[in-house]
Amino acid sequence: MAKLGLPIKITPTRVELGLRCHRKHVLTDLLGRAKYRSPSLEFGSVIHSGVSALWLNRKQSTQPHWSIPLEQEWDKRFVKNPDISTESVSLAMANGMMEYYDLNAKLAGGLGGEEDGWKLVDVEQRFEVPIQIDPISQIIISFQCDRIVAHEDGRLAIVDTKTAARLDSRWDKQWEMSIQMKLYRLLVQTVFDREDVIVIVEGVKKHVPSELRYVMCPEWSTKQLGEALYMAKSVAARDHDLLVKGVGYEPWDPDRKPILTTRSKEELEQLAVAYTLPNYGECFSYNVECPFRQICIADVDERVGILRGEYFEIPEEEETY
Repeated sequence: MAKLGLPIKITPTRVELGLRCHRKHVLTDLLGRAKYRSPSLEFGSVIHSGVSALWLNRKQSTQPHWSIPLEQEWDKRFVKNPDISTESVSLAMANGMMEYYDLNAKLAGGLGGEEDGWKLVDVEQRFEVPIQIDPISQIIISFQCDRIVAHEDGRLAIVDTKTAARLDSRWDKQWEMSIQMKLYRLLVQTVFDREDVIVIVEGVKKHVPSELRYVMCPEWSTKQLGEALYMAKSVAARDHDLLVKGVGYEPWDPDRKPILTTRSKEELEQLAVAYTLPNYGECFSYNVECPFRQICIADVDERVGILRGEYFEIPEEEETY
């Protein structure tokens, strides 16, 4: 569903997409359009539902066993959308992965579990942090960590769960540069007013039997975290410029503050397909054709018709952050 209100709201994952290809980000994240549903992303959401339920159940045994929300999420993502391919995924596979996870996962990943002094703080709690981008404009960075844990000595750790077909050294190295993880650390530092925040990526192999791999992210400097924030503000500022139009000044306002209004969905569609910055290096990332390439190669005057005729709106409750 289109998100055309103010202030502009952005998430760490949307920042990363906006940096890779701003056109794809606008079409996906602002206009909420898609050509198909990715089995891999949908399956990742199924596993995430099981993982979050497991930790909530361990904290409070009255919460449902992980198998219940896992099956519910599978039904929502796959059974109700039979057009999504299940050639490489299945509910049995999800259950097998979660059984392995249940036996082997640690609350704080490679740092240990409750027996090592760690306790659960939050599971998938959403936070919103306001950021000023200029004297009159504000954005909101919205984020949701898979789990936040605290040690009895005062340390905080973020554990972010990722499903992957392969867990190896190449998979490990990607997290050194991750804008998402840098923003998680910076934002958790801001929300909890703490400097000592550790970021851990928890890899769950998409296979039965499964495998777990924990990667501790670097202790990024203040300037490196500031660079990530600059990137987030830059993507949001582009979104803001695209969405907002000034229509003059309040005549009775002595400070002559500009009146800002948001463009209609129809106006934004016109701008999104012609006046956003595409990155042609992203057209075949991961050896998969970008779903919006059909729009980019079409003549400019044909693009809005293609967008409206061949792409559906993503239900908000099914979105992945």
